[in-house]
Amino acid sequence: MISHITRSALPLAAWVLLGTLPLAGQQAGTDSASDVQGYAPPAETDKSPPAPAPVAAASPNSAAAVVLPRRSDADVEQGIRVADQALNRAGAELARLQQRGEKTQALLRSQESRAAELEAQRKKADKEKRKSDESAFAVQKKAVDRQKALTEQLKALNDAEIETARKAVEAAIAKQRALEVERTLIAKRAERSPLVPDLERETLVAQKKAAGLERDLAGKKAFVSSKRLDLYEASRKAEKP
Repeated sequence: MISHITRSALPLAAWVLLGTLPLAGQQAGTDSASDVQGYAPPAETDKSPPAPAPVAAASPNSAAAVVLPRRSDADVEQGIRVADQALNRAGAELARLQQRGEKTQALLRSQESRAAELEAQRKKADKEKRKSDESAFAVQKKAVDRQKALTEQLKALNDAEIETARKAVEAAIAKQRALEVERTLIAKRAERSPLVPDLERETLVAQKKAAGLERDLAGKKAFVSSKRLDLYEASRKAEKP
């Protein structure tokens, strides 16, 4: 009986085993396919250099901030006061130099007249055969001529100083004008006025003019220094016997 049951169970067991094996194989195949389909190779690293960031174009406002930085009312008012003082000093110096120039010109005319007088006396003495008088007049005229030469150099120096003082007045006026325009610009900026761009340009133009006059003034001051040195050396030379 047992053997019969055993023999009867064998086909059933075999069927069970045979029925489950394909399922197992099918499951394994499904898992393998899933693994293959789920695999992706690693992405290659991009070694190219990063693209440069776009450069923002400078706006008119940013350009104005660079070339014409904002200043306070107090700074500009202080600059105007300094410019006023410089203008007053330059005007006073110009008046002083003009007065000195008039005196120098009068001295030069006096020396020229004296030299001409001595020359006439020398020629008269020579004509009258008065040798001692002729020599005396010649010595006196030579001394006057030396003094006249120094006075001529002093006049040249004075003329150069007058031109320098006039240029200083022009430079001070131009500086004052530039600051006044800038003061107006500050007020219009506070009001957000549409006139701001025009005033910014006007301020820059005024500053350029003032800077040019300052450069010219520096050149004239250098020329005056050269004239002063020439006069000093001539004076030292005239003192020698």
